[in-house]
Amino acid sequence: MGRRDKPGDDGVGLVRAISESTMALDADALKSQARAATGLSDFGDAPLDEGLSRFVAALNESEHEPRALAAAERTILGLLVERLRLEDRIGRHPEVLDEPIERPVFVTGLPRSGTTALSQFLSEDPAARSIRRWELLNAVPPPAKDPFGDPRIEATRKAFAARDAAMPDLSILLPVGAEDPSEHGMVLALTFLSFHLPMMHHAQAYQDWLLQADFRPAYRYMRRVLQVLQSRTGAQHWNLKNPNDIFSLDALVAEFPDARLVWCHRDPASSVPSNCSLLTMLHLNAGEQVDKIELGRTKLAVLAAGVRRAMAARDRIGDSRFADVYQRELVEDTPGVVERLYARLGLPFSDAYRARLTNRVTERSDQLAGKAHRYELADFGLSLDGIRREFGDYIERFKPPRSA
Repeated sequence: MGRRDKPGDDGVGLVRAISESTMALDADALKSQARAATGLSDFGDAPLDEGLSRFVAALNESEHEPRALAAAERTILGLLVERLRLEDRIGRHPEVLDEPIERPVFVTGLPRSGTTALSQFLSEDPAARSIRRWELLNAVPPPAKDPFGDPRIEATRKAFAARDAAMPDLSILLPVGAEDPSEHGMVLALTFLSFHLPMMHHAQAYQDWLLQADFRPAYRYMRRVLQVLQSRTGAQHWNLKNPNDIFSLDALVAEFPDARLVWCHRDPASSVPSNCSLLTMLHLNAGEQVDKIELGRTKLAVLAAGVRRAMAARDRIGDSRFADVYQRELVEDTPGVVERLYARLGLPFSDAYRARLTNRVTERSDQLAGKAHRYELADFGLSLDGIRREFGDYIERFKPPRSA
């Protein structure tokens, strides 16, 4: 009998780290290690192998140093272990697939456009259910309605403390805690169909493949994960956030046809270099070498393509399905912006939510007081004119306030 439903144990600790003498990853070997770590064998019917193989091949082609490959191996094993445990849970509790996922709220937009802050503010609504960071890739067993004392929470707090010690500036870029809402990019990655993976680990060929991929199976599997997570807690509505949904809005709506869509806007001349700065920090911490000029060139092109794809999808889906939030307005008048957003989404803005939101705004302001994220466009080979030219259609349509 395999280890099952043990909170806070992802199984990866039983798997060897890649050795200094090993210079390549192997998809089949990684699957075998995940099976050995869990005592489970069934990854389910959802897509897995093609995306996994392409991701592994792209990592190997990138000629990463052993430390970087070890970091990527840990990411992959975490996903494979979680997939096994989820399928085991669903197999033993098939009734979870009857859980309704009704009118979820999806927050998206360019990375570094205010999506994290907005998602945090929306999570303060007592009626909202978020994928909390301590639940991410740790959904089994599904948490109780009152998770007080759940060992996964404390384990995640310790992991965040270690992360912040290794990357002190990250808390400025991403002021998040263990109980904050997470991005669902890693949930989509359970099918190895997610732009979150090349964000964490440089894998250019895999990212190129994703630009042509069908993301519907990833969102279909995400529904299963949400059903598992809410099976003991219920959910009046889900608060979900992932900037990279801009690449796959058609697929998202195909699998969540009643989704309510929120698009965050910020001047790309701020969001693009800020994203490059964040990725530089993450990749260096993972042991990768970073060519900042190449990173800037690549991210400018792919993010502009993502926005163009999102605008075309919005034309097909219809403007009436979207609500727009501007990062500058969110900073200047958080309660007012959120209350207007709720009116647009048809959600009740309760007194209890107003009080909690006010407290969260104060806490976040205190947390960031005196801190600033500093970066230079030239560090990434970027220029104001070049960015605004690449995003010309987006800027003309949505008119985000200029940052400079």
